[in-house]
Amino acid sequence: MEEKTMHLLRQADEMIKKNKKETAEYILLHSLDFEVTCEQYRKLGKLYSVHSNRLEEALDAYRKALSICSQSAELKIMIGEILFRMNRRHEANLQLTEALQEKSSSLHYRAYYLLAVLFQNWNRPERSVRYLNLSLKCREDYLPAVKMLNYLKNKYLPSKAV
Repeated sequence: MEEKTMHLLRQADEMIKKNKKETAEYILLHSLDFEVTCEQYRKLGKLYSVHSNRLEEALDAYRKALSICSQSAELKIMIGEILFRMNRRHEANLQLTEALQEKSSSLHYRAYYLLAVLFQNWNRPERSVRYLNLSLKCREDYLPAVKMLNYLKNKYLPSKAV
């Protein structure tokens, strides 16, 4: 990555820390004039999804990042999470399942958790439990998965099945 691009990315990060989202967005978009990288679009996706709740724009940015870094499990998981938040559950399921086919990722625990939520919504508690156990295998301290697993154990499943 060129030095100019790295400098602009650092500036954008500083603007986000100062809660100057519009300035950060401008800087990130401006950085694309010099060079196009996966990282710029990933940061735009995060800015749109986490800081602004602009999910369509986040999805577009993450997909552009994925077109550059096509084997990124993290990007596929981020896209899956955006689709999940947009209530596009079947697409989310496909995206998250595909992400889990990639090499190990620091976000696999999150993909398994989202799949567990999807299957709970589809009234498939046994599949939810399976995915929650996989999530906790990746990150045993992930509290949402612990809470959901306890809920499912108490509500749906006989104690022997879990």
